[in-house]
Amino acid sequence: MKYSLIIVFMITVLCVSCKAEKKAFNAQIVRKNINQIVNAKSEIFKIDSRKPMAWGHEQTIYVFADSDVWKIAEPYLRYSLERDFYTTENEQLFDVKLGELDNIEQFNRFKNLIFIGDLSSNKKVSQYVKNIMNEQAIASVQNRKSSMFLNNNLWANDQMVLFLMATNANELKSFLHNNTEIYFNMFKERFINRIVFKSQKLDGYKDSFFKEMPFKIYIPETYRVFKRDLDNNFISFLWRSRENQEDNPDKYISIYWENATENPIDDKWLIEKRKDLAWKYYDEDEFNIEDTIRGQREIGEKDGWFLFGRWQNKKYYMGGAFRSYAVYDEVLKIAYLIDTSVYFPAGYKIKYLLELEGIVETIILKESGEL
Repeated sequence: MKYSLIIVFMITVLCVSCKAEKKAFNAQIVRKNINQIVNAKSEIFKIDSRKPMAWGHEQTIYVFADSDVWKIAEPYLRYSLERDFYTTENEQLFDVKLGELDNIEQFNRFKNLIFIGDLSSNKKVSQYVKNIMNEQAIASVQNRKSSMFLNNNLWANDQMVLFLMATNANELKSFLHNNTEIYFNMFKERFINRIVFKSQKLDGYKDSFFKEMPFKIYIPETYRVFKRDLDNNFISFLWRSRENQEDNPDKYISIYWENATENPIDDKWLIEKRKDLAWKYYDEDEFNIEDTIRGQREIGEKDGWFLFGRWQNKKYYMGGAFRSYAVYDEVLKIAYLIDTSVYFPAGYKIKYLLELEGIVETIILKESGEL
């Protein structure tokens, strides 16, 4: 990710009462056994027996800031962290709440915390942040005019604590404005990693399952094969609760691939291919192009395209949300479309779509010697 180097720097310069974890936030996957993917993102979830487990809702972020700083920061934080996600209805991933520093002992075990300070201020929160920063960190703020410091598992296991600091109010305002995507993506990545890490406590499908396919991917063993058509380069999986199906989502993930001497992937290819596959393999699912969001993004460390939207099935009077991803392997000359979708009339879908996104990120494109 673009911000991974920033995070590595941030971890090394923050001095706190508990030693910072000096691990890269986005660990890279080593191309070995598919189930070793579990280890790639599990470093931040290692348990320190000296610390309690973090508690609280995974989608709530508590912010500590002096009143004048909060007045500046609130609109930017809410714009960034409480943004709407496009599903069958607009959904928020995070809920931002203001915490009280006087009650820090009640808050310092929550999962997601942000501290915001002004280096020129001697007010309570700003002074608190300065007191736990070492000289190197303070020098960084002074030199850069503003800085952001991340600490994983500071007071509790499975905790993310972010410190935002600037030399004055104007610099803080500018910093918050210019980095809305960075601090949002940091919390989003941690949210996805938490979900995927929990699912990866189960074994995934073995490497041998993918021997006839040009890729490997972590699919939890609780998913079953939904459609398998290897003659036409398609396979899909479904997670469905064995109990209380009305209170749990159906989660689908499918992978399609085709040989292509040149990269065919753009928004038109993705739209048309997703239309054809959904109609054929999901019993006449369809979607409205005007009701989608699409663009370019990294997928499994490769440049790709995404398509997010709402699916419907007029045959069964059903509907839900989907997220499709396309990427091209320039070495083996193969184009991939990885599609995820959720059917859950009873509840919000974004959590499950992001869980599936985490699975998508585990895909490993095989090398020529493995085929």
